[in-house]
Amino acid sequence: MANPYEEVKRLFDLAKKNPNNTKYIETAREIMKKQRKALPKELSDKFCKKCNIYFIPGKNCKVRISNKSVFIHCEKCNTLKRIKA
Repeated sequence: MANPYEEVKRLFDLAKKNPNNTKYIETAREIMKKQRKALPKELSDKFCKKCNIYFIPGKNCKVRISNKSVFIHCEKCNTLKRIKA
């Protein structure tokens, strides 16, 4: 099997092209779970952990910046994600 990080990055590239298909994100999360490793930080902030949808600001999520934090509101499942900057 190839490097799991390369496979996960490939799946995220496919998810970026088709953001409403949650299969790619689910598969990437399963790969990293089997490896017992966390997703890289640059990838873990790009999807909703509840509904596994790839975030595209303005299309399926809203982004707000407030006091050294970034808030991402998923419009599919109404989840709010906070990222400390």
